Amino acid sequence: TLRVGLNRLGPTNGLGGEVGWKLAKTVELAGGIQFQRRRFRLDKNNAVGEETMAPIFGKVTWWMFPQGSVEFFGSVVTNGSVRLENKNGHKITDKD
Repeated sequence: TLRVGLNRLGPTNGLGGEVGWKLAKTVELAGGIQFQRRRFRLDKNNAVGEETMAPIFGKVTWWMFPQGSVEFFGSVVTNGSVRLENKNGHKITDKD
């Protein structure tokens, strides 16, 4: 069985695309990607930091019994960057 959809992925916030394939009644392989963007205030000089990234993940789910499952999860972060702005929102620096 093939499953495609937008889901809340992993322990992080946000939606992402996921494709799953049920190999057997109790085992599913899945993979997907999510775009993340986080902005946060820094203590020093009231500056603003921003990080963006696109984690790509894969997982295997094993339903040991109807009420519970075990998931093995792995991911790689791609397209990551960090940006620093002053308190007025003007760019100080950014790094890929």
